[in-house]
Amino acid sequence: MLVGNTLAQGLKSEVNIQGSGVFIKNSDGRDIHQQATDTGGVFVGYRYIINNRLAAEVNYGYARNTHCFGAVPARVQTNLHEVSGSTVVKLPSISKVQPFALAGGGAQVFDPTATPVELLPAQRRKLKAHFFAVVALTTG
Repeated sequence: MLVGNTLAQGLKSEVNIQGSGVFIKNSDGRDIHQQATDTGGVFVGYRYIINNRLAAEVNYGYARNTHCFGAVPARVQTNLHEVSGSTVVKLPSISKVQPFALAGGGAQVFDPTATPVELLPAQRRKLKAHFFAVVALTTG
């Protein structure tokens, strides 16, 4: 993970770049085999620190993989996009442990690279929303 901090004119920001992995389980059923490639991706984030306890964060992730399915393998290459936003609250620290809470939401887009004419309706672009809340600890 690569993390960079900037401090300019009283604005405090953090930028991070991370690698990600997409690992999808293969499945067999009713003589239909489905498998997907394992792939890597990139995840970029920006955090704006509002004050000592509160920050706002936005993230974007991208990966590409290929799904193969059917008795005669059909291949569908897909771009995977993820965007999320959250609020980060630092809780009072305990010794050298810094607890924090994070809550937010986002969306994932599964976007096949083939033209819509080449795809079955079930293979076309899909949007999925997600919401999350996390409480975690960091040490320093």
